[in-house]
Amino acid sequence: MASAQYLSAAVIGLGQVGSRFDEEPREKIWSHAGAYIALPDAFKLIAGVDPVDENRVKFQNRVPNARTFGTLTDMLQACRPDVLSICTPPKGRKDIFETIFRHYAPRAIVCEKPLELSDAARQKIISLCDAHNVPLMVNYNRRYAPLYQSVKKFLKDGTAGDVMSITLTLPNRIWSMGTHGINMMLYMAGSPITDIRSLANPALHEEGEPAFDVICSFNNGMSGRLACAGMKEHLIFETDIFCTKGRVQISDQKGEAHFTPFQTSSRYVGYKELGIPELLFRQETNESTFVTLIHHLHALALKPMPLPNDGMEAMESENIINALMGPYPAKA
Repeated sequence: MASAQYLSAAVIGLGQVGSRFDEEPREKIWSHAGAYIALPDAFKLIAGVDPVDENRVKFQNRVPNARTFGTLTDMLQACRPDVLSICTPPKGRKDIFETIFRHYAPRAIVCEKPLELSDAARQKIISLCDAHNVPLMVNYNRRYAPLYQSVKKFLKDGTAGDVMSITLTLPNRIWSMGTHGINMMLYMAGSPITDIRSLANPALHEEGEPAFDVICSFNNGMSGRLACAGMKEHLIFETDIFCTKGRVQISDQKGEAHFTPFQTSSRYVGYKELGIPELLFRQETNESTFVTLIHHLHALALKPMPLPNDGMEAMESENIINALMGPYPAKA
């Protein structure tokens, strides 16, 4: 094992989110491999696993000193990294966790979302991690972004009053993007969903995944909505939160959050209208939630700590989608 501060790491699944997203013309790091590379004082990326030759070659070019393996078993027989990133397609991840724990218990694991395809498989993963005392992070990446964390704190301090409704506008593909929406609503609401309904939008179905609008209510009295507003190519993720004292809006694309307070209406007696927006938070242009995620992983591997999103919270979001839409697309 590595020293108290310096940890070894491996990426299981070297496709897009594992490594190759960073080959695209992006302003920021968007892969697990890229995040480990960006934190050289905290991690040494020692291995990558993928059955596809091209993925292994591309990874090896990025990390010449790392070893590559075609199977997880081969890697585990050769080395036992302190932390693991699981970036394979969701189907079969339960088997991956079982294979890992047959060999050893890492200090911590981070897994891409969705965690697995079914409630039973997700529960098995969580039970395995609990049994081996291994903390599990699930990459609903916006929960690790200072932009959303700052809004969460703002809502808690009471300046905006009580939250009445949360609406997220996002692209199609309920499993690829809708899970992010449900997960974010749960994060902002801080309360379980008690009732939820959906309406299919066939005009926006794409790549074997359905598109749905969703409306729900929370145990604390808030209401929530997911509005499906575009195709895969449309980068839409907007959050609109109405509170008793004003409105909070988050633009994922701009990396900004604003608060617009209600003020006494000059037009109608006994009413209030929205006033002038105030900037709450603006994120750095090159800020990467993947680097923030892996930085959290380092802290978690050294000392138990609360997480923005763990296996139980991921399972809650994914079970809701399962109940509404059925299983994850077969192509996964």
